[in-house]
Amino acid sequence: NFNDSDVTQNGSNNGSGVSQIGNDNESFVNQQGTLNSSSVLQSGDDNYSEVDQLGNFNFSDVKQFGDDNYSDVNQSGNNNTSGVIQTGFLHSSVVNQTGNLNTSTVNQTGNNHNSVVNQIGNSNASVVIQSN
Repeated sequence: NFNDSDVTQNGSNNGSGVSQIGNDNESFVNQQGTLNSSSVLQSGDDNYSEVDQLGNFNFSDVKQFGDDNYSDVNQSGNNNTSGVIQTGFLHSSVVNQTGNLNTSTVNQTGNNHNSVVNQIGNSNASVVIQSN
């Protein structure tokens, strides 16, 4: 299967769950602070996920179904939430949130969709839905 997962957590009461089904999937989770939570589910082949959370009470949920999908979530601050669902092939999602109380939802279905979300400040919200 050759799946690889690396989870690094510094701080208090952080939690991470990673499940990878298929071949050659990679997942990297880095959480620093207090009460951060992340979940990664990858089903298929050659998927890549990276989650970096710095601060407190941040939450990330990444689900990738299919092959050759890429997800990168970066959250810095407090109480930020990110959800990424990619179903199909060759999707790319990048979410960058800096500040507090930001939310981002990305849902990409089909093939070959790209999304980049950059939010700086407080209480920002974004929703990206792409399908074919």
